[in-house]
Amino acid sequence: MAAGYGIAVVSEPLESIPAKNVIFRHLPPSESAWVPDAEAGTNLFNAEVIAGWMFLNHVLSVKGFSVINGFSDLLTPFLGAAGAEAGATGWWSNLRTFSVERFSPSTGGGRTPTERYLSCALLNRITYYELDILRRRVRSVLNRLGTDALYGWEGSQPPRNKEVLQTWDAIKALNQALVSAEEEESLQRCNKAVETALDTYALISRQSVALNSKSGASHLEDLDGALRLFKRFTELDFD
Repeated sequence: MAAGYGIAVVSEPLESIPAKNVIFRHLPPSESAWVPDAEAGTNLFNAEVIAGWMFLNHVLSVKGFSVINGFSDLLTPFLGAAGAEAGATGWWSNLRTFSVERFSPSTGGGRTPTERYLSCALLNRITYYELDILRRRVRSVLNRLGTDALYGWEGSQPPRNKEVLQTWDAIKALNQALVSAEEEESLQRCNKAVETALDTYALISRQSVALNSKSGASHLEDLDGALRLFKRFTELDFD
């Protein structure tokens, strides 16, 4: 399993499931799809974690299971491309992805999270004040969905209890854009989405707009790496 980021109940080892067109291989540790290292296990956007999670969805869906993923958030369309039936994300930022830290004793205090905007073009969230700059300089960061209206032209700060509506709207749009009836076509669309995101970040860079670390492009290397690993695991051709 992908470092605890999903749960699947299977009655026998995956190697013994007679799945059509799936070849099981015992990978060396450096290529393990199932047991990322401890550092990878704490980071959802890690190529090994994503590829393993996608592969699990692929195998189970080929066998006929309907796979529903919890805490999948922005990875939902990538899991859908690999065969997932559905994904899920939470209302607040601490419910979007799974973390054992949620079950640790509370230390109290803490700062209220900054409101963010999920940009389909970037495959990432940016702060509302970054959106306020970029919507005038790099208009492709806008999704052009109904929930964009929550981010007013002046200031772009949404009502805190409505931010999640924009997130859900954007993830739904990504699912519709990237997931098709054919797995290889869906994966090609995911590849293209990563390329588009890289191009959009390049446009932002040329505008000399500085983004904070969470808003940057570091996640794209892992998404690209995950697709490459998944291709190797499944031997599918989706370039």
